[in-house]
Amino acid sequence: MNPAPEIAYLVEIVGAQAGHALGPEAASAAAQKLAPLARREAMGDVLELLRFARSKTDASLLAEIVEAVLPQDTRFFRERALWKIVRNDVLPAAFKAHGLDKGVFRIWSAGCGFGQEVYSFAMAVSEALDGSPMPAEIIGTDVSERAIERARLGMYTHFEVQRGLPIRLLLKHFERDEDHWRVDNATRKRTRFARHSLLSDFTPLGAFDVISCQNVLSALSPNRREQVLSRMLAQLKAGGYFLTTEGESIWLRQYQAEFTPIFGSCVFRRTFALEKTA
Repeated sequence: MNPAPEIAYLVEIVGAQAGHALGPEAASAAAQKLAPLARREAMGDVLELLRFARSKTDASLLAEIVEAVLPQDTRFFRERALWKIVRNDVLPAAFKAHGLDKGVFRIWSAGCGFGQEVYSFAMAVSEALDGSPMPAEIIGTDVSERAIERARLGMYTHFEVQRGLPIRLLLKHFERDEDHWRVDNATRKRTRFARHSLLSDFTPLGAFDVISCQNVLSALSPNRREQVLSRMLAQLKAGGYFLTTEGESIWLRQYQAEFTPIFGSCVFRRTFALEKTA
């Protein structure tokens, strides 16, 4: 059965603006997230909102629709096994490869949602550097302006900080703010957030020592995924590390001549030119 024209339109705009591949059933379920937006726009229901958006092609409204339906389930230190590798193996090796004389050590969290992964990196970097003078910057990007605004605030509820954040790090890197917890200034100063679509040019973001792209590639259509991944890997410095999930690591196989799995199946290192020709 063909989906309703409004649901087909939702699939179309989410794919065009964010690259996400929504099937008709997933799109129908995601459309329910648009109910608050439909009420705000004085529409009778979600389908009326989508019909209105299709007829007016209002860029700001389309952006709000796409942002509303995209998943934003981010948490601190998600995938604990991977974070253990990041702390114990990836960061020490990446710091050593970078050296103190090569400028700022840079990490990119792609699809950062509300910023928990970015701040997780900031805390892990602080622990790993342990007083070293090496400057470090963690950049978080997301297609959702709403998510980026929340990430910049660095403000989280009790429920959000309880999801994966050890109490020791909560007390060390956060400050109580009434009913919320705010990331402290010392941790925040290493972070930067920007709205950026994975379908856009990555070149302005610069080169990175570590790129984390977790639970993002699986949401893209196959063609989009290949394009995004190849362009993303091009932003990684020689000797740099690419982090993904176990399920998404299969898409790195075609790049095995240049990217070697290391420290487990979810971490890939970009080989040096010398190793490529050896």
